[in-house]
Amino acid sequence: MPASGGRSVALNKPRLFMGREKKSASTGRLSQENAYCLLELIDGWWYIDDLRSPGGLKINGSICKRQRLMPGDEIAIGKHRYRISFEAPKHNLGTGRSVAAKQRGPQGQGSRKPVMAGPLGRLVPVGGGVVHQLTKTPVIIGRKPPCDIVIPKKTISGKHCELSLTDGYWRIKDLGSHNGVRIEGQSCKEGWVLPQQQFSIADQRFQLEYEGQGPRPLPDEPDFQFRKPLMAQLGLSNRDIDKIVDESEDEEPTPRKRWDLTTDA
Repeated sequence: MPASGGRSVALNKPRLFMGREKKSASTGRLSQENAYCLLELIDGWWYIDDLRSPGGLKINGSICKRQRLMPGDEIAIGKHRYRISFEAPKHNLGTGRSVAAKQRGPQGQGSRKPVMAGPLGRLVPVGGGVVHQLTKTPVIIGRKPPCDIVIPKKTISGKHCELSLTDGYWRIKDLGSHNGVRIEGQSCKEGWVLPQQQFSIADQRFQLEYEGQGPRPLPDEPDFQFRKPLMAQLGLSNRDIDKIVDESEDEEPTPRKRWDLTTDA
C-alpha cells in the first residue's frame, strides 16, 4: 500500500520483483537483472532483497540489503514509500531458529544463506524514532559502522554496548563507553533487559520489546563500583553516624561480671 495514498498492489505470488516498468518489449518484464528489489514469501513471512534500488532500500528509515518484514513495516524505494500488510504466522521470539531458502537466479539455480526465522525483538526509541528489528545475536550498538545498529549521536561511543540473547532473554553489556548504560535508571556494566523494560544508552532511551523464553533469569548482583556504602544502604547519613559515636562516648562503660565457678555453677 502506498504510504501517501493510492492504489494498493496485491502480493499474489510468492516471488515478486519491484521496479520501474520498461517501455522496451525486450526488457519490459522485471527480473533479477533489472528490478529494484525482490519480495519473497518464505514460511509465511515476507523477505525483501535490495537488487539495485536508487539511493538504497530502507525499511522503517534504516538502510538494509535483506530483511524479514513485519506487518505494517514501511518500505522506501527511492522517493516512493509503501507499507506492507499481511497476516504474520505465529512464532516464538528468541529461539534463534534458522531456515534455508532456495534462491532462483536467472538460471534457476544457487542457494541462499540461512537467515533468522523471525525477529528476536524490537528496539523502540522512547519518544519516537527509528525502530530497529533485532534479527541476530549478538548486536553491537554504536555511533558509527561497522556497528549493527548505528545511532549517530555525539553522546554515543564508537562501539557503545552489546545486546546478546542468552537463554531466551536479552542482556546488555557496556563496551567501555564514555557515557555508560542504565537499566530502568540504574547504572550498570552488564545486566538483563527483561521484556518491555526500558534502558538508556548515554542520553538515548529505548524499550526492548520481545517475548522471553523459559523462566526469568535471576537479577544480577550490583556492580561493585555502583554499590552504595553500607551506611547508605541502611539509610544512615554521616551526621547520623557522628551522633551515634558522640552518644556512645558519653556513656559509662559497663563493668564486666567476673564469674566464680565454685559458687556460680
